[in-house]
Amino acid sequence: VMQASHRNMAQGVDYYMCAGVVVRDVPNQGRGVFATQAFAKGAQVARCPVLVLRHQLRLTEQSSFTNYIYDWEHPGEYGVAWGCGSLFNHSYHANVHYTKNFGTCDILFTATKDIAPGEQLQLNYNGSPDDQTPISKKGFDWDVIS
Repeated sequence: VMQASHRNMAQGVDYYMCAGVVVRDVPNQGRGVFATQAFAKGAQVARCPVLVLRHQLRLTEQSSFTNYIYDWEHPGEYGVAWGCGSLFNHSYHANVHYTKNFGTCDILFTATKDIAPGEQLQLNYNGSPDDQTPISKKGFDWDVIS
């Protein structure tokens, strides 16, 4: 049994889930998020609400769902970001950084450098935009539950 939480949803918050971006197919990566407008360094790219899944979520390493979830506030909690929030691809030189907001149950995505229209928007799954630590299905933000 999977439980979902809508706790602490922010009242009166405007979510800009995909304004200024588009999701496209990317060879050898599935889907990716691309800018349709310029974003200056520090600009908000998206703010996506999160559906929090609790404790009973059981996945295998072969499940593609693990590529789309974030570790959340407490052990056993995982978040699915709506809109484009769970579709960013990884880069060791990311141009977008994410900040999880547990109190408002959303994720804010901001530009770490100037971004031109047509450029793919990428996160470093390690958290820090230039962290070179090798990623795997275990031990990074999209964590596998066995």
